[in-house]
Amino acid sequence: METLHERAHARNRPATAADDRRLTKPPNGSKLRQAPWDAPSWREAAVAYHKDRNGRRLSVEIDPKHLARLRRLISPEISLDRAWHELNNKRPTPAVTVEAIKQAVRERGLAALKEPAVRGRVQRCDDASLAIVNEWLADFKKKSCP
Repeated sequence: METLHERAHARNRPATAADDRRLTKPPNGSKLRQAPWDAPSWREAAVAYHKDRNGRRLSVEIDPKHLARLRRLISPEISLDRAWHELNNKRPTPAVTVEAIKQAVRERGLAALKEPAVRGRVQRCDDASLAIVNEWLADFKKKSCP
């Protein structure tokens, strides 16, 4: 049985002829995969990659207005707190919030709009979402009150 000392010594031994045979290209007709030996070099792959991108520097195209806004927010004059609030408070209301308001009204009627949870959802809505909710409420009132 091999001891730990023998294993460690075996890992640190010099390369042998058997190791050299494993690292050389297999002979033609060999069943071993030839792909790693026939693949283009990393330099050729990099040249092909840049050629395929047609001179674009970024892998993802960013709207120039959005990029200018992000660059403005990382400037030293803008505090981290202000940048965080600007990035997170300018988002449109998620559709799930609008659907939750509608579902509450469907289940409990217009009185649901007075509940604290529903009122909080309504307060978090942006102008576009409020217009959608108001339009839906007008249709709901027409259908529920003949």
